[in-house]
Amino acid sequence: MRIKNTQSITSGLMSGAQKISSLALWNHQFCELDNMVDRLLRFHGTKPSAMSLIAREGAGKTHFALKKQEQFSKYVIDYGDYTTMPVLITRAPKQSTVRTFVERILYELGDIKPSHGSADEKEKRLLALLRKREVKLIVIDEIHDFLPKTSRGRPSTALAWLKGFMDETLIPILFMGTERAGLLHVIDKELASRIRYSATLASLPYGNSDYSKFDFAEMASAFAEHLACPLKQLMFVQFDDEKPIFSNMNLLDRFFVATDGVPRGLRDIFLEINLEMEDDADFTPNLESLSKIYKRMTSMNDFIDFDPFGQGNLTKVQNYINKNCGGENNAAA
Repeated sequence: MRIKNTQSITSGLMSGAQKISSLALWNHQFCELDNMVDRLLRFHGTKPSAMSLIAREGAGKTHFALKKQEQFSKYVIDYGDYTTMPVLITRAPKQSTVRTFVERILYELGDIKPSHGSADEKEKRLLALLRKREVKLIVIDEIHDFLPKTSRGRPSTALAWLKGFMDETLIPILFMGTERAGLLHVIDKELASRIRYSATLASLPYGNSDYSKFDFAEMASAFAEHLACPLKQLMFVQFDDEKPIFSNMNLLDRFFVATDGVPRGLRDIFLEINLEMEDDADFTPNLESLSKIYKRMTSMNDFIDFDPFGQGNLTKVQNYINKNCGGENNAAA
């Protein structure tokens, strides 16, 4: 085994891991979601409008928001002492009070003393900064932290404050959260009336044919292409005269079951592969090495009780796909 020095490892990590982490991938779910958000933006300055985006952990909602922010970066104007901020992304603070929420947004807008002043003074600074930085869309991630456990619970004071905030600013809001975020539509009729659209991000689609696995295959192949040293054995779909050519689909099945089709899980496996490649120039992503990676990770599919990369576990892998995705067995290899 040949070990690279620390400087080389760090350099490779920057070139491989950062490319994988920031990779912009737009499958059909993201494209549909993007169109809905663009539609929401047309209500800016007209009437209080919002949209809810519900997704399981790791399905890509935060990734989507960051890419939307990046998409709008071409419209950013630099005025010298500050720049505009078309898309503001913030997270619902765990302490869901109006004070903590206002201070969180002030911080995101660049206020150097977000906790300074009375509640009224902070809100005035907040409104002024939103106008100054020309915010067109506010994304509130982890909105479920503002919500009660059930529809019979009481919403937080911060959630109630948001209604007046929306009325005053007329800036569209994208609420993002887990399944509990669906309570936004039922716990407060006034707030629910402001939510014009609702979308759900599911795990990447997977079915009984190569073409039905395209989105997942494309994402895995893109990650493989952006490794510090691209690996052909992990390029599951390539194009010949714009026609997709699939390969090594049994291994792709194993990746799908290991991650349950969740984009974050797939990304995390490829980040581990990248680390292995930087540490060992002879690293090969065979079943044995992938099994070691899978066993040491805690963010993988917790619905299974077997190692999907185990040499004799392909039948279990395909049975899982049959049961959960409606797939049909590939040739058992």
